[in-house]
Amino acid sequence: MQGALIVSGEVAVRKSLTAILQPGRAVAEADTIAECLAQAAAEKFDFIFIDGMLQDGSAEELAVRLNALGYGPEIIPILLSLDRFYQQPFRQQGVRCCIAKPFNVEQVNQAVEQVEELLRLSDTAIRQARKTTAEEISEAPTETPTPVVQSGGEIDVREVSQRFRRLLARLQSRDELLRAFADSVQEQFDVDNVVILLPADGKAAFEIICGDLPEQVRRQFYLPLDDPLLQTLIRLGEPIWVHDCERLGRSNALSAIRCGERLNIQILCPVLSRGRLKALVGLSRFHRYSHHPSVLSLLRLFLTFFAEILESSELYGRVAVSGEMHQAVLESLDAGLLAASDSGIILHLNTAAAVMLGVAVEELRGQAVEKAGSLFAHHVRTALAEGVSTKSETCKCQGKSVRVSARPLAKGSRHTGALLVLEPEPGRTAGRGAGADSASPPEARKEDEDWWGDMARAIAHNFKNAFVPVQTCAELLPSRYQEESFRSFFLETVGENIERINQWIEQLLGLSRLGQDCRHSSFPLREIIEAGIAAARRRNPRHQVELKVDYALNDTIKGGRELLERAFAEIVANALEAVQDVPEPVVEVSTEIVEGGVAATIRDNGGGVEDGIRESLFQPFVSSKLSGSLGLGLTYAQRAIGHHQGSLEIDSAEDGGTVVRVCLPQARAVKKAAGTTAKTAAESETP
Repeated sequence: MQGALIVSGEVAVRKSLTAILQPGRAVAEADTIAECLAQAAAEKFDFIFIDGMLQDGSAEELAVRLNALGYGPEIIPILLSLDRFYQQPFRQQGVRCCIAKPFNVEQVNQAVEQVEELLRLSDTAIRQARKTTAEEISEAPTETPTPVVQSGGEIDVREVSQRFRRLLARLQSRDELLRAFADSVQEQFDVDNVVILLPADGKAAFEIICGDLPEQVRRQFYLPLDDPLLQTLIRLGEPIWVHDCERLGRSNALSAIRCGERLNIQILCPVLSRGRLKALVGLSRFHRYSHHPSVLSLLRLFLTFFAEILESSELYGRVAVSGEMHQAVLESLDAGLLAASDSGIILHLNTAAAVMLGVAVEELRGQAVEKAGSLFAHHVRTALAEGVSTKSETCKCQGKSVRVSARPLAKGSRHTGALLVLEPEPGRTAGRGAGADSASPPEARKEDEDWWGDMARAIAHNFKNAFVPVQTCAELLPSRYQEESFRSFFLETVGENIERINQWIEQLLGLSRLGQDCRHSSFPLREIIEAGIAAARRRNPRHQVELKVDYALNDTIKGGRELLERAFAEIVANALEAVQDVPEPVVEVSTEIVEGGVAATIRDNGGGVEDGIRESLFQPFVSSKLSGSLGLGLTYAQRAIGHHQGSLEIDSAEDGGTVVRVCLPQARAVKKAAGTTAKTAAESETP
């Protein structure tokens, strides 16, 4: 038996499962059907986890081909939901266990245990078990408990540190973490006071966050970040008495003594993480164990755990903020949205939908769609059964006219749920003219419905993928915290995925702000392009690409600098991404004066524009990338440039690669046009 094989085009999913399975078995990875089949044919795996994100086919197709190789219960699909509709195609291939995103450690372990039990109870295993059970029991090694080490006969360092670590690992709130740490240190070392200083918001200094001190001292005490005492504490990296002149040095000792007098402490403890000072902890004199040989070792353990979990709590805080921002984006939409699974269960509804229906959000979540009303259930069921969007119709909700429609949510050729859209009747909402919706052609309404569906699918899929490793790390943290390699993996994985989520939220917010007025000024186009290049390189510094520039003279334009900088950043980022697999990657950028304006050309020597995506290049929430993108980059660029009366064209070059051409009016041309318009208006008003 050869352990587990993880098949997914999403790197974060593979890393998360590897973290769960690595301690117990060898783990192999694959991101295509071909690679998976090659490994599965060469070796017999205990488990094969397959995700829907594959480059050369679907998970269902892979399950069929693995079944032909003799695999069945060993296949564990990773699904968006555990609804019957998702599981049915795999059940036909002998699959017995599935997990859903975002999966957790317990869910994966249960699936593994079920598969092991199924394999163990097969006919061959049963016959072998009858012959070897007695031998296995007699030869099985017995686990010898690790002896508890007593340090000096008074302090059980291991037991105290493990108890403290388990306590902190359960906390995510920073305030709870600080209070638990202070109470534990105060109790264990029998000190009068524990003072904790953290970097101050908006100031280059440490300030008092926790400690029993006069209010005047708490308000006025700051320790500047450039204080030489801090650098000395970082260099020492361990607790030190404030009067230890020999190790602190004369000038630093004077500063430490002054801090000790104001804070009523005798010991300063730097809290370090990866060479950075995360916090300062001040302790009053020990009443017990003051000369015990293990007291400093135990204190160092406390500080080490505190440093790591303090950094983890900051990451949890950032996750919470990102989740709140994402929720705020959905809640800011005027339309009511209700998402239902393929079995008709309400998975989510925003506040606007709850208000229109006159119910609380929690009252409907998890209920059958019929709970919302028969008309809404009819639209959802019709969309699920027929696989097409329903025609919009008007109904009364809470005495107000509301237009209701539903459209199926599809993944590949399968319908995975439905999205119900509730909109106020045209003419009854401020800011919209009467009869606006009725005057809109059916094609426009269909396009709007497609947009909502694409948005729901893109957000659900990408955010679920990003939260998979975050949840996995959080589940594994209490049990594997002592492993230094896992702590580094935890911080790196959570940080990367939070950054991805923040980027997606920024994209959504940027797209929503496009219609707002922005401050216009005149500037050379080359400045905007250079700023966009710098932003694209910062976004992904691993892209090492030769970049050639050739700018024309007098390429001044007028517009919103921030909008255009971001637009060119998206264009350049796409060009850099397109040449990553080219032996000699080159991106060329040039500007030229054309009739009535300035043109910028961005050319790369990548693979060019695929025919299958040419028509949907600027469509929102559509991306050719396998994962990690919401598909809003070119949408934003096109709309930002169109906002400036410009044009954006993308095509394949004759000699290979992609050519992007952006045309914008020159500053003087814009000014002249504006003056002509004003003059014409004045003449028309003259009697």
